[in-house]
Amino acid sequence: MSKKIKEKGFFLLAGLLIGVLVLLLNEMGVFERLELMTLDLRYKVNEGKRYKRNEVVLVVIRPEDIKELGKFSSWPRSYYAQVIDQLREAGAKVICFDLFFTSPRSPDKDRLLIEATRKAGDVLYPVFYPQNLTEEMFRGGPAFVPELKMNIPELAEAAAGQGHINLQVDIDGKVRRVPFAISYEGEIFPATGLLSVLKYRDIPLKELRQKGDFLYAGDYKIPLDEKGNILIKNFGIMGGDEIPWFHFADVKAGRIPKEFFQGKIVIVGYTISGGTKTDIYLTPRERQFGVTIIASLIDTILRRDFLRYLPLRINSLIIFSVSLVWILIMTGGDFRRNTLLTAGLIVAEGGISVYLFEKPGIILEVIPLLTVIFSNYILGTIVVSRKTDLAMQEGERRLKMFQEMAKTTTSSLGEKGSLDFIVSRIAQAVRTELCILREFDKETGTLKLAATYGLEEDIRNPDIFEFDLKLAEEAIASSEPLLIRREEDSSTGEKTSVMYSVLRIKGEVIGTISVRGKVAPTSRNTFFTKEDADLFATLSYEATVAVKNAQLYREVQKLFVDAVASLAATIDAKDSYTEHHSERVSLYSIAIAEELELSQKDKEALKLAATLHDIGKIGVPESVLKKPGKLTDEEYNEMKLHPVKGARIMEHIGQLQPIIPGMRHHHERYDGKGYPDGLMGESIPLMGRIIAVADTYDAMTSARPYRGACTPEVACREIKKNMGTQFDPRIAEAFLLASSKGKISSLSLESV
Repeated sequence: MSKKIKEKGFFLLAGLLIGVLVLLLNEMGVFERLELMTLDLRYKVNEGKRYKRNEVVLVVIRPEDIKELGKFSSWPRSYYAQVIDQLREAGAKVICFDLFFTSPRSPDKDRLLIEATRKAGDVLYPVFYPQNLTEEMFRGGPAFVPELKMNIPELAEAAAGQGHINLQVDIDGKVRRVPFAISYEGEIFPATGLLSVLKYRDIPLKELRQKGDFLYAGDYKIPLDEKGNILIKNFGIMGGDEIPWFHFADVKAGRIPKEFFQGKIVIVGYTISGGTKTDIYLTPRERQFGVTIIASLIDTILRRDFLRYLPLRINSLIIFSVSLVWILIMTGGDFRRNTLLTAGLIVAEGGISVYLFEKPGIILEVIPLLTVIFSNYILGTIVVSRKTDLAMQEGERRLKMFQEMAKTTTSSLGEKGSLDFIVSRIAQAVRTELCILREFDKETGTLKLAATYGLEEDIRNPDIFEFDLKLAEEAIASSEPLLIRREEDSSTGEKTSVMYSVLRIKGEVIGTISVRGKVAPTSRNTFFTKEDADLFATLSYEATVAVKNAQLYREVQKLFVDAVASLAATIDAKDSYTEHHSERVSLYSIAIAEELELSQKDKEALKLAATLHDIGKIGVPESVLKKPGKLTDEEYNEMKLHPVKGARIMEHIGQLQPIIPGMRHHHERYDGKGYPDGLMGESIPLMGRIIAVADTYDAMTSARPYRGACTPEVACREIKKNMGTQFDPRIAEAFLLASSKGKISSLSLESV
């Protein structure tokens, strides 16, 4: 078996072990709280698509009803009988009470309620286990409870059924599910919401049956979690266009038109905060009363828009598959590719989890998968780092062998002293008295001394260096790869030999190297031979690579120093800007640039300037930056400093100098009334004028703590209105043209 196959087998085993460990931790509940947080994010994304049906109407007892009818505990039961009669006459299909009548009162008043219940037909009353439902009570079916709070027997007998109103609270204190039924002394009580749907759809209770992870009733197939709970997907809010409601007193007095109740499920309950009968629960969508949660369960069932977790076997298969595939990918790539792939997979997982939640109603467990992905990424990074280290060690070993064989070396890193080392090895290999390396300076167009061998700093001969520079320039002008001369030594009068090689990469001159004076035991060997020239030419190629690497090393080092300086300035700031604002401004700015037909180079610079235009707000105090109300003059003056701060942060990076004017002047006005420098008209840099329009448009179309967002049409009208005052007319026209072509409205964060 080859080493490569063994290595893959080891990685697959590691991936398998990671998958097993993650599954065990998941079963132990280690990820439960984090998973519920991700689930709530999916609820939030789905929020606008929730409760849209109107089969349910609430009749609620609120402070206004108590004020009209008197103390709640003193209400005669005839009040409830009157409400039932009114709802029956209005044609309500099902009347569901979220109120208890646990003990007899006046026989006549009780009789009125009992007769009204019997006469109405489909009236449901609640039962309730007064303690928290524990894990031991759930056995995959109805939750077995040792006691129940129930209504008086005569009322229960007259009702069409009794349903429980217990809710299952998750570890974070929120309600997301309801036990489909509870069992007490051999009798099964379905959830009130479920029982209401059965009555509403005329499905006999006896048809309700559980089979595996599903509940069947008529043509309904309702998924259950492993404990027998129904997950609520559509949490409605009382009022607005979601769950209609009416005051108890108004219904009792017949003040509500009958058409509001005809053919509906009507839930009668108590919705007063802070009282002894407070019935409020945390849900993924705000705090809600028990009656609204019952309505939400009814809506989920009626719409057949259910949620369900993947079966354990499928979830395990996904985790194992991802782990095994991802470990092979992570151990076969490089760090940059692995990072990009991992980030992409995480984004894809988030998108898939949202899609599965919205469409088929499947809850994909996100945190275990993320743990598998990150674990394999970390393991892959370790393996890749180890491979890189081994490759570097092998390269060093091979380089050392080459150095020993060729009696020379090059430095591939450009560290201090490497060029001196190169010229010394070349001088020793060619057996010369002097070796001079010069580097071509692009900025000045001159050759600068880089390294020498054979001449100490304090005894350098100016004549030699002047002569060497002259011949180096002659060599650059020559078409020959080598320049070989025999000259008379001015100090001794003896003949000497010199060789010059021009260092080029892809035709670009990066320097010259020369050797002078052959070191030989006899005078007849004092001149360089053809073999010397060939060796010198070969070693010159090594010097070329070393000089280029030295240049690159210095450039990278400079960029690093600049980046560190910028990072230090950024860290000194206190806060970051609002997410995605800069991306949108960048997109709008590019749309304007396209209409202005700017060059690709200018568009790239503009995109960077627009992206970084508000980085100076990092230095604005959080109390000012996030203030929901109007800023004071002092606070506004502080805010106006952010373009200057942003420019100062970026001025440390030499490569970013061209974009700083766009950052500094994006709040200048065309009429000169802007800041920070009060520039006017064409004196404002083009980048600043473009970003000013894009920034203003995004500000107007984005919601802020102190105001709502404008529509794109209103924002465009404002931009047109301020042409020539706030905005450059040419830039504003380009923006409006891009908007009319749909280039602005089509932009979204997904395109960033």
